[in-house]
Amino acid sequence: MKKIISSLMILMMLFQNVAFSATTYYVRTDGGTGTQCTGLADSPYSGSGSNQPCGWKHPYTALGSECANLGATCTTAGKMVGGDTLIIGPGEYMIGYDPVNIIPGSSTSWTYDATMGNVPSGPDAAHPTRILGKGWDTLTGTKPQLWGTERVASVLNVNGNNIEVQWLDVTDHSSCGSNQPAGKTIDGFPSQCQRSTYPYGPHGDIGIMWSGSNLLFRYVSVYGMGTYGWETPTTSTFGSNTFDHIVANGNPFGGWDTGQQTNGTGTTTFLNPTVEWNGCQAHYPLVSPDLSSPSNYTNCAGQGQVGNAADGISFGAAGQLAGGNWVIIGPASLSFNMGDGFDTLHGPGGIGYFSRIKAEGNGGAQMKPNGTTVYVEHSQLLGDCGWWKFSGMQATTCGTAGANGANGASCPPVVGVDYCRANGDVLSLFVSGGSLAYLYNNTIVSNGNVAVLTGAGGVCDSSTRVYGRNNIFLGGRVFAQDTAYNASGQNSTTDAFYNSGATGNGDGPCGSVVWDSDYSIYIGTKNNNEDCTGAHDKCNVSPGFVGSIPMGPTTYYTGTNMTSLVYLTPSSQAVNTGISNLTYHSGTNDSNNFPRTSPYDMGALELGSSPITTCSQDNNSCENSAQCCSGTCFAMTCVSTSPSLPTTRTFNGGLRGNLGR
Repeated sequence: MKKIISSLMILMMLFQNVAFSATTYYVRTDGGTGTQCTGLADSPYSGSGSNQPCGWKHPYTALGSECANLGATCTTAGKMVGGDTLIIGPGEYMIGYDPVNIIPGSSTSWTYDATMGNVPSGPDAAHPTRILGKGWDTLTGTKPQLWGTERVASVLNVNGNNIEVQWLDVTDHSSCGSNQPAGKTIDGFPSQCQRSTYPYGPHGDIGIMWSGSNLLFRYVSVYGMGTYGWETPTTSTFGSNTFDHIVANGNPFGGWDTGQQTNGTGTTTFLNPTVEWNGCQAHYPLVSPDLSSPSNYTNCAGQGQVGNAADGISFGAAGQLAGGNWVIIGPASLSFNMGDGFDTLHGPGGIGYFSRIKAEGNGGAQMKPNGTTVYVEHSQLLGDCGWWKFSGMQATTCGTAGANGANGASCPPVVGVDYCRANGDVLSLFVSGGSLAYLYNNTIVSNGNVAVLTGAGGVCDSSTRVYGRNNIFLGGRVFAQDTAYNASGQNSTTDAFYNSGATGNGDGPCGSVVWDSDYSIYIGTKNNNEDCTGAHDKCNVSPGFVGSIPMGPTTYYTGTNMTSLVYLTPSSQAVNTGISNLTYHSGTNDSNNFPRTSPYDMGALELGSSPITTCSQDNNSCENSAQCCSGTCFAMTCVSTSPSLPTTRTFNGGLRGNLGR
């Protein structure tokens, strides 16, 4: 028996030390076909010969082409297998039907199925499949761009497990938007994407279709698509995944969304995301290289106009499937989306941690988290939902909407513009029996009906409560009730806190959830700041901001940088008057990641706060080499010498090389 056990152990050890065959491939615009080049060298094709040591000219060769069923069924299979790495050089790579270079199996009858093959799953978490833009390691150089055309269903398919995607741009080359108001042209393109007959034009539907577990997306920007930026397939399941420095901007249906009947089983983590201007159409070409610039976006429409939710980040499951846990750690921006900035209200959640978020100017709620335990900390929730009325960016069917709401009578905005959809409540919390919410060090500005609203998610009890500490509440006229813009309005004032209860009228057990507030400032809220009840609260006291914010009636904030106005002055009564013994999920630094000093200030921004721009020493984290005091930024860390990509990688005691299978 001992001999048998010993033999089994030897076999297991040998199995664990098997050399996994993994290959690093290269794609570059001056590469060759899969016949001409091996893909094993980052070199151009010489122009003659086959099986040459050079890169491929298109990622189709690696992943497969003319693929239906979310990239699962390809006419021509790709050469990559799970655990391989693909490094894509700078330049533009068209994804979709190409009438000039006909791909076998392609047809004008099903151009939407001319997608690229699905990225294969890595064998395990330690050996991911990697799709990398060249410069991913130093975050330098121009990111390669994958762009969709001829109504391709999705530009990049990442449905699986153990996959990394880094340093890529995903977009299309049209200014159109699917289901957007028609009747005019934008940059020479029809405002509404042509979807009935070929040719459809240089637009794609979804940027990245994804699902699965242990996925990492880092420095991936998706903008200007025809429908969604990021989307999961209907009825799919996703586990724990990380979205690090992603962008989801200017996508008409929504920025980052999950499909219907999806199920979240793990933790979805966002680190420093930028999710803005969804519900709008992106100009092609872009007006500004800054993806946050409003000059890049136009013809904005939301659910009340065209039926698109136009949220920033949303869990869109019908049937109340599980949403899992949600984490957003910033500095982050979820701003100027026609719908909600963040919405997971539609699926029961677990734990939610939200820190250092700027949510400004969203047409609905700034945030709508759902969870048994929710933390919102160091965040700026700036609920100027009426901003869209004066933006001049509303969708029209003719001409261009004028600035500051001065729309010409001959070309008014499309009927049904969402000014403060769902009353424009700033922060909506889904509560149930025993659920807890902690709101620490936030600056909350509201022209909506309620600044902090609880919605019933079950039978609440005496342990269900919302804690507020070190917050600043600035209220004013409820924009949707201002008779200057709504003849039937009631000229009401925003409420700092309200339990909607079972039917929205404060009834049932969830209508009496405890609001436990202290060490906070309230001004301009309903009934002379009636929710200012803590022993150390400061009621009807100016927060001492550096700028003045018009809160109505009639006159409201019309800029795009309210953050610049809510910094504290030295004379502010918020300075040194907060409590310092709170438990934060992501540390004590403020909304800019600027250090707080005890005693803490109230609000999201500490006195003297500014974005951290000082250089990092070796072994400290970085985003680009300019942030390093010396050396370069390699793999998000400042190093004296940037290592080169190895030709072999050690896995479980074995070697996997890039010299082929």
